[in-house]
Amino acid sequence: VHSIYNANVFRSDLQSAGTGTGKYGFNIPLPVNLRDGKPHQLSVRVQGTTYVLSGSPRTLTCSVPSQYYGSVNALDCSTVQGWVWDKSYPDSSLTIELYEGSTVHATVVANAYRADVKSAGYGTGNYGFSFALPSALKDGQSHQLSVRVKNSSYTLNNSPKTVTCATTARIAAPDGPSQEVEKVFSGAGEQPELDIDLVIFPNPTRGKINASYSLSENVNAELTITNIVGLRVWRQLVKGTGERVEMPYDFNQLADGVYIMKLATSDQKVEVRRIVLTR
Repeated sequence: VHSIYNANVFRSDLQSAGTGTGKYGFNIPLPVNLRDGKPHQLSVRVQGTTYVLSGSPRTLTCSVPSQYYGSVNALDCSTVQGWVWDKSYPDSSLTIELYEGSTVHATVVANAYRADVKSAGYGTGNYGFSFALPSALKDGQSHQLSVRVKNSSYTLNNSPKTVTCATTARIAAPDGPSQEVEKVFSGAGEQPELDIDLVIFPNPTRGKINASYSLSENVNAELTITNIVGLRVWRQLVKGTGERVEMPYDFNQLADGVYIMKLATSDQKVEVRRIVLTR
């Protein structure tokens, strides 16, 4: 016996059919233990008798309810963005994977604050993710990409999505590096081709970010952050190592708003990322 309920719910259709007062209905929620992905042959009977109601038994197979919920908000040639939470552990952060078939292209922790997610009633709201589409997928080929919770079969809503991205092109900078940087670059000779691939995480942020980028060995560049009106709030000269470099930055002394991070080389190769600061 999985459930015992009183059949005392009013049914106007029963009363209209002449069945007494009509207060003989029932509505029994299916017990959670029956939602296990297995078939169950269920019957309804009057307690203490062998009378089984017509229309039963019935065989039901109900999938296991997911403990996760989330959605992909953007998946295009520049950005992969969305959120996901574990309702059983609302204070934890999940790791998500961007994958295609059996290939995992990126793995990211979903721990960025999303005010809209919190306002919708999802725990603390610290379940967002945002990262640049990996350069390997910008090859002019069609890719069907999905986002799932790592070590699970749960795929986020709004995925998979099909993207076809042209081979990465370099963006011309609206304004070149500063005069000081030009002096640093002068006499350096021809710079090798590079793939900057600037990634900011988490974004949106509540204060701290990690910026990671790739520069070919010995390539010099200028990394800057400006506010929305163009006022520079931070600047650093960097040199490529041939490997991916990660650099932290703390926004805690700055006002909430939109900021722009730009990585620029002397020959006008630039990548720009928008950063949203919200507390």
